[in-house]
Amino acid sequence: MRRVVLLVLALLSCGCDDLVNRALGYGYFNRTFIGSGGPSATLVTLSGGKLAIISDCPQEEVPERSPRRVSGICVGEDGRRAAWSCETKDKRSFSRIVVAGKEFYVKDGNSILVSTKGGEIRLLQTTTDHSGQISFESLLQENEDARKFFTK
Repeated sequence: MRRVVLLVLALLSCGCDDLVNRALGYGYFNRTFIGSGGPSATLVTLSGGKLAIISDCPQEEVPERSPRRVSGICVGEDGRRAAWSCETKDKRSFSRIVVAGKEFYVKDGNSILVSTKGGEIRLLQTTTDHSGQISFESLLQENEDARKFFTK
């Protein structure tokens, strides 16, 4: 038992907290933020599953997270805020996704579009390609749903 504790402490001290979380059975969310000062995207990964939160907001706030929950707040140019969160129960799949108070399911699409323009928060769930770098411009070119949604 002492060896296990020493190994965990050594891994934590070298910055290997992802490895430690996985070894201890935690569903560790990986979060990648793309964009600054303009449209943004956050790619959330959990055991190979991916979900993108893509918005026309120039800013995103990042509250604290836990091994079973990750969240953020898309902040529009007018200060309008759309909070989002992803949770897991089984440490392997998304069990709950909530954006601006509305619940979503990955089976219905791997991307949630958020717009704060026009005086209201609008949401759309769609499917996009997450195999490469997500860019707002390429999304508008490649995804007709996104193009219609963001050009309203």
